[in-house]
Amino acid sequence: FDQNHAFYDRIQRSNNALLVKDDVGKPKQCTRNLPSSEHAYGVKPVPDAEGAGALLSSWSVHSAPRTRPNERDFRKLNIMSVGKSCITPKQVNEFRR
Repeated sequence: FDQNHAFYDRIQRSNNALLVKDDVGKPKQCTRNLPSSEHAYGVKPVPDAEGAGALLSSWSVHSAPRTRPNERDFRKLNIMSVGKSCITPKQVNEFRR
């Protein structure tokens, strides 16, 4: 793009990020009004009631839940239903009850 063009300065001062040109090896000029450098983006985190030290001193290990002994063994039920000639889903459902 020719820097001596009549509209070059006008394009560079525009707020359109697509039209503003950059020099080779330099970033594009900012086209937005940004807050001051003291501004912090995001939400201020709320401190927890207990810190990292309290968490590590009261560490608890996860224990797996016990399996209930009265759970159905579907593999065994399927084999038994085939042995009783229950083939359709409706017949297998009635057999399981």
